Amino acid sequence: MPVFQVDFANSLVGGGVLKSGSVQEEIQFLMSPELIVARLFTERLGDNECLRITGISGRNAPVLAQDTVTTFPGRDLSTIKQNGTCGKVLLRRLLEMKIVDGSPDAKHVSMCISRDDWKRRYRQIVTLDAVDYKRSPREQYTKGSITRELNKAYVGFSGNPKTAVATGNWGCGAFKGDAKLKALIQLMAAAVCERDLAFFTFRNQEQVSDVKRMHQLLNSKRVSVGESF
Repeated sequence: MPVFQVDFANSLVGGGVLKSGSVQEEIQFLMSPELIVARLFTERLGDNECLRITGISGRNAPVLAQDTVTTFPGRDLSTIKQNGTCGKVLLRRLLEMKIVDGSPDAKHVSMCISRDDWKRRYRQIVTLDAVDYKRSPREQYTKGSITRELNKAYVGFSGNPKTAVATGNWGCGAFKGDAKLKALIQLMAAAVCERDLAFFTFRNQEQVSDVKRMHQLLNSKRVSVGESF
């Protein structure tokens, strides 16, 4: 089973992995130490850039906390409409929702990962750096800020093959991002890129309900990505 994971990254890839950092990106890099090499040749990411790494192996077992996964299948092409250069794409109709408590067994996941034509493990990590809004949280609601985050998510989610994206509250910790806004931005980017989305909420059932309602409302009203923007 192909795996495509979002790394909630620092614009300098790896963040504080070689110092005292202990959040998502640093944990990810310590689980797969070969990722640290990327720090040697990756410049600071621009607003329209991401880093995609293929073939990673998980060598260190993390302490896995129980989680809640909300899946948004996104391959129902009958709900996708494009209108010339406007690129209006309908948010996908919600075919089903699945809530999964707990974390998969690491050995089972490793056995299920397929390989690409180059015989690399088809496990990809894409680094997406969010904007730090802790000094001015209101700024994230401006058109410029939303456009920046949409572009960043689109760059990260684009490309082939169109495997599901495993993501969550991107930039919503120390950077004070709005979890609902970031969920909507990622739903929009996944819709345009025709990818399924597995959204990890860390057992926040209230957020699960909020994101479900938002997704269902937009699809019931047949609101396009362009109209949402």
